[in-house]
Amino acid sequence: MHVPLHNAEPATPQSATTGARQRSANDPAKYDYIDALRGYAILLVIIVHVGAAFPELPWPVKRFTNLGWYGVQLFFVVSSLTLAMSWHARNESLRTAKFMIRRFFRIAPMYYAATAYYLIVRPPGDAFSPAQIIASTLFVHGWSPGVLPTTDDGWTVVPGSWSVAAEFGFYFLLPLLVTLASSLGRAAVALVASLVLAYIANQIAFDIYIDTYGFKATDQFLFFWLPNQLPVFLLGIGLYHVLRRAEAAPWAVAGHAFWRLHADMILALGALAILSVPFLMIHACPRRTSRSCPSMCW
Repeated sequence: MHVPLHNAEPATPQSATTGARQRSANDPAKYDYIDALRGYAILLVIIVHVGAAFPELPWPVKRFTNLGWYGVQLFFVVSSLTLAMSWHARNESLRTAKFMIRRFFRIAPMYYAATAYYLIVRPPGDAFSPAQIIASTLFVHGWSPGVLPTTDDGWTVVPGSWSVAAEFGFYFLLPLLVTLASSLGRAAVALVASLVLAYIANQIAFDIYIDTYGFKATDQFLFFWLPNQLPVFLLGIGLYHVLRRAEAAPWAVAGHAFWRLHADMILALGALAILSVPFLMIHACPRRTSRSCPSMCW
């Protein structure tokens, strides 16, 4: 499990109803509910790691700590929400190229430093793979169980870096996604389409990788890779449009204080609730009847 190595900066708010506070005229705004959601995500990640450190915990407690696994998905929602805010608020030429440059230098320096650190403190020895180090350096290591890796004997360049691979994949898709999901209705359609895409992609990838990597490595990989995580990112874009619509509501423009006073709680609870949508079981069982279909598969 890994917390994404970035701190996406939100755009200047259009209305006080989003719960933003302006630091200065030139600095980006700080959003209280964004900070709150990041804090919840951090707590979830801490909880799951603490639970993993104590395997003898009673099952009800262990089941609770396992829920911390979804802290990374909450980070994905927050990331896509703030990126959608920034994307729509900025008015600059060649913004796609500038966006990619900003994203790269926000993540890559720390990630490469972590790569050097783990090469020193946890040298791979005979497990070293040139293909894996190249894929990790280019942030494309999330596309195969062999280089992610999810195999038992695989070498992980930076532990938990599957989330970085998913983030970078989302960055490349963001210009297309914000164009397609340009309204709340279109964002909802895009979310449904991404779930269908995840199902189809998981089925195809399962049949491609199962013979080479086995069920366990393939099953875990299908959870981590971008097609399966894409619906989570689209939830963040949908939340952006929910906030825009709330700002445009007549009672909000008239100065109704409810959203302004309770935006932190409402958005946090809403994000936590809709996080459950992409994690309905999407079966990716082998099509060939000669193999039995395990009871738990993505």
